[in-house]
Amino acid sequence: MSRANLSSNQNSPSQVYPTPLSPAQLKLHEQAVKACARHRLQETEIIHLLMDIETGKIHRLLGYSSLFNYSVQALGLSEGNAYAFIAVARKCRECGPLAQAVDWQTLSVSKAARLVSVLSLENAEVLVQFAVCHSSREIDKEVAKLRPRSKANDSLKPLSEKWEKLNCERGRRRRHGWHFTGSVSHAQAGSVSAFIKAWAGR
Repeated sequence: MSRANLSSNQNSPSQVYPTPLSPAQLKLHEQAVKACARHRLQETEIIHLLMDIETGKIHRLLGYSSLFNYSVQALGLSEGNAYAFIAVARKCRECGPLAQAVDWQTLSVSKAARLVSVLSLENAEVLVQFAVCHSSREIDKEVAKLRPRSKANDSLKPLSEKWEKLNCERGRRRRHGWHFTGSVSHAQAGSVSAFIKAWAGR
């Protein structure tokens, strides 16, 4: 498993900041930078561990009926994060550019999860590079252009700077379908989007 260099020149004491920082303030900033670097590394580790656990069916040996249940109940991930990590882990098996971006920590799991429904061997390199260089909302717009509507009538539409409208439908593949319309914050949108994609693909 490859690992990116966690060192960063951005938090060097010699860096010039818009407002002079006290030693205590600078220390807090540097700690935050290092913590975020560790977080990115941990995301990569979780992806690889889930891949290996699923391959070895370790979750079943532990009594869990699915990798999702294992991720939520044994690992303590939220449902949204569990769907995102699992979706990305599975797609990394078949998509080299995505696996490389996750390994090099140039693409977060949150962003990667937004791509999995439309990634293919043909478009992976272009879409992954797009995701690395664009915001989550821009990724969602690009995915919306590529994703067939027949798979699921769901969408996240901007309502304001802080909220988005969520529309979800599911009915053709089950006798009893469901429909939900509501609003979620931008902070929640990534997890909700990952949940929809995982649910629609079951």
